[in-house]
Amino acid sequence: MTCRTHRLVFAVLLGLLAMLGLRFQPFSADESGYRFEMALVSTGNGPTAFQYDLGTGWNYRQHQTVWVQESAQPRIYRVALPSGVFHAFSIIPPANVHQVLAAARILAPDGTPVAQIPTQRPPAGSNNIVIRVAKPLELLAPDAKSWAGSAMDFVVCAGLVFLLATLFRQRGRAASLSDRLRGVAKTSADWTTAHPRLTLFAVAALAVAVSCHPVVFFGKSFVSPNNGVLCLYDVHPTLPGAPAGPVDAWSGSDINATMWAHLPYSVVAHNAIFRDHELPLWNRYSMCGQTLLGQGMSMIGDPLYWMTVLTDGASWAWDLRFLFSKLLFCFGVSLLIWRCVRHLGVAALLAFSCAFIGFFSFRFNHPAFFSVSYSPWMLLCWLSIAEARTLRGAAGGALALIVTNWAEFNTGTAKEAVMLMLGMNGIGALAILFQAESWKARLQRLAVAGLSCLAFFAIAAPLWVTFLDALKTGYTLYGKPEADQLSPGLLIGLFDDLFYRQLMDKELHVDPALNFLALLGVCWALVDWRAWIRNPVGKATLLVAGVALAMVFTIVPPSLIDRLPFLKNIIHVDDTFICVLIVPLFLIAGFGLRSFLQQLATPAEWHQAWRRTLLIIAGLAALYFGTTQAIPSDNNFALQLTHPAVFSPFFIGYALALFAAIALLPWLVSRVLWKRGALAAQVVAAVVCLGVLHFRHSQWLQTKFDYYVVTPQQRVDLQAPSPAIRFAQEHQGEPGRVMGFGQILRPGFHFLYRLESTTSSDPIIVRALPEWYEAAGLGALSMWWPTVTKANIAASQHVYDAMNVRYYFGAAADSNTPAPGLEKVAAADLDVFESKSAWPRAFFTDRLVRYNDVRALLHWIKAGDGRPFAAALAGDSIVPSLSPDQNSRQIVPARDYHLTSNTTAFTIDAPAAGIAVLNESFVSQNFRAYLNGERVPCFRVNHLFKAIALPGPGKFRVEFIYWPHWLTATLWVALGGLIVVLMALAVLLFFPALLAAEFQTPPRRATAHAPGA
Repeated sequence: MTCRTHRLVFAVLLGLLAMLGLRFQPFSADESGYRFEMALVSTGNGPTAFQYDLGTGWNYRQHQTVWVQESAQPRIYRVALPSGVFHAFSIIPPANVHQVLAAARILAPDGTPVAQIPTQRPPAGSNNIVIRVAKPLELLAPDAKSWAGSAMDFVVCAGLVFLLATLFRQRGRAASLSDRLRGVAKTSADWTTAHPRLTLFAVAALAVAVSCHPVVFFGKSFVSPNNGVLCLYDVHPTLPGAPAGPVDAWSGSDINATMWAHLPYSVVAHNAIFRDHELPLWNRYSMCGQTLLGQGMSMIGDPLYWMTVLTDGASWAWDLRFLFSKLLFCFGVSLLIWRCVRHLGVAALLAFSCAFIGFFSFRFNHPAFFSVSYSPWMLLCWLSIAEARTLRGAAGGALALIVTNWAEFNTGTAKEAVMLMLGMNGIGALAILFQAESWKARLQRLAVAGLSCLAFFAIAAPLWVTFLDALKTGYTLYGKPEADQLSPGLLIGLFDDLFYRQLMDKELHVDPALNFLALLGVCWALVDWRAWIRNPVGKATLLVAGVALAMVFTIVPPSLIDRLPFLKNIIHVDDTFICVLIVPLFLIAGFGLRSFLQQLATPAEWHQAWRRTLLIIAGLAALYFGTTQAIPSDNNFALQLTHPAVFSPFFIGYALALFAAIALLPWLVSRVLWKRGALAAQVVAAVVCLGVLHFRHSQWLQTKFDYYVVTPQQRVDLQAPSPAIRFAQEHQGEPGRVMGFGQILRPGFHFLYRLESTTSSDPIIVRALPEWYEAAGLGALSMWWPTVTKANIAASQHVYDAMNVRYYFGAAADSNTPAPGLEKVAAADLDVFESKSAWPRAFFTDRLVRYNDVRALLHWIKAGDGRPFAAALAGDSIVPSLSPDQNSRQIVPARDYHLTSNTTAFTIDAPAAGIAVLNESFVSQNFRAYLNGERVPCFRVNHLFKAIALPGPGKFRVEFIYWPHWLTATLWVALGGLIVVLMALAVLLFFPALLAAEFQTPPRRATAHAPGA
């Protein structure tokens, strides 16, 4: 091809890209400028689905969510309409909510009405309002381009590029520019070769900035409530000062965990450390009090977590933590690849690529984000031990291994963190075993690493022992064995989650994934497996990855998993072990991409590897499409799909683009490096292919396909003052708990307001609590998803009274609906109701009745006189002997409360011998009780709560302190482990000669040093 032809190809390619970008504007909002304005009357609050038929029938992709407030009078709502031809509209209210469309109209971009719609009521037997138009409405954006206009854009752009390129060459500047570019490239290559770590860090930082640009540059947030989470109010805006929209549509990812648990935990930890000067052991705000340390989710040992603790859970601090964690992940993966593969170019490419993986879309703001981000650093420490020539070098790696295991263990995910620790440490240990050196040297290295792991277990003993004790004695939804796994036919979904989502209703997220560049690298590595399988790290990685793959894709059957300790309680086996696979697969991809570049020296060998790689990818695709569409003719066939997969239009176009890009990218790169054809056009095309492989896993401000990407919303003040909340805080004369009607004040978010409640999102709770809820007829799940409403409060008020619930919050829009049995005491952004019959937090009684079953206890509470009483389970031996006669019982509320994070103290004026009852959760052996400064035994009363015996009349100061019974012993163990580590560090720094001995046989490098292009 001539130079003119090359310039023409380059111009045509750029013109085509410009034309497509100007026509479709994919990274702009899908809006026509028209608005659907509707006046709705609604009997309740909640998300209302507004659907429209664009000629393809009703489907979830053509809808928007409108957060409607309860109102007897019409309220105006406006919905932005996309460009298209509209055949019908539908309004679908929340369940059990009735709505009437008083009037509606469609407004043009300039505000003038283009269509009027009269009053509409739902038909009999349905709550949905369907509006059909007599003639389809074509609503196009004023600046919408015709194909003729797009053709003109192409001609102008392509012609301008061709003209500029021609003039540039004719003036002789092309050669000089080429020489300058070669000089810059050589200088850059020399600098990066001399500074590999700094280069990889810069690439990782750039990747994080690009992939998270809405958060970094535009004020968006990982923890914005507009990401689709309700917090205080039951409609959006869900917080004071938060914007009403836009609100992201929920796509199946667990975005509630951080907002309702982990972020509030940072506020609880802030209170404990900086207000009360205590260890964050107990969470008094949760479910009448629950263990905080024993959840395995407090993250208190994670250094980055302290940003959020210091700032009292500020949203910007959480954003920084997510960004820094992602930077650590990208940098750690690149260092790992560089040390094993010894190719700086491959490491830099994958440092950028690993910021754009499906995992970060699936676990957008989940704490597993931190678990995966820290994981490569554990393996890096093992490599330091494996490559050390002296004991001193190995000791440095062993000390770092303690730190990385500690950080990983404190990332707040018991399942993912522990499995990642097993996976990364397992690869490291196997890599040492597979090294080509004497067994004595290998065992010495393993001994050093093993001692560091023992030191970690000792230092972390207060965390894991308390967690295991809470798990053993408590209740969790993970108690029933179950194993969620994937079919082997879905293997290609491991590299793009949209393949999984085609099997889900509404294409909801179901599992994390990597990206198709990693798929290309892994497949190339499988083709050229002889080039890296002798590498000890490669061999170890393949072995561990094989085990994880077997767990994910049902090679290990669920019947076996259900019999294995701990594994049987993971439930989300697929999700958890895909997290374990991420780093190993990127490492294998690094080996594959190195082979890709090395084989370019022999074109015939390269072409053969390319064809085989494409054959593997085609096989995975065929396996997927065959599996997802196979419906047997016999209904008794054991393997059944409920229905064939229906692929969305976006997926069809996206999948075709993915397969085209992954097939073309190697060819384009090879031609560029072989300097064949139109180099500039091929470079642009290769960049476009890379963009296709990565773009969906980036964050965006807005797109025309928002449902398939992450679009974080505006950062807000999560603790913005609420007048109703302030009223409850200021008018609590003595400790009391709060609840919200319906979805007001979501469980766990009340921690941010320092308000105690009977609900939360804790995964491990005292075992008596679900028994209490079940016996009360509320349902065990009401602890996490409360169902109290104004309509049913009368039936459950006595139960909540006994749990010290004093204030209830209701929606201001529902102000006219009474709450039987409660007194409305304030009306602000929320209505505040008070239960005058709520039991005091602590009280004296001189009577004690026995019960055989919690149902009998709840019957007494509901049928009683409403006054507090005390009951003990029959058979409890340490309970004092008091009269069971409740008719003449004396009740004296406590006074002079002093509450800290781990302590509740109060004064009791006892008229006689009896007991002091505290309506806070009882956990056997984990509370220390004091009476006038002397330790006394405490016992369980009223199934949930605790009490101590009072010897006679008088004034008593009672104090309960949460201190897990294993904590003192494990703190001593941790101190011993820390002292040993500090001694080892001192020897390492000040007495290096003691550790100067070399291993018997220096370890052989994983591979020869390959040029880092």
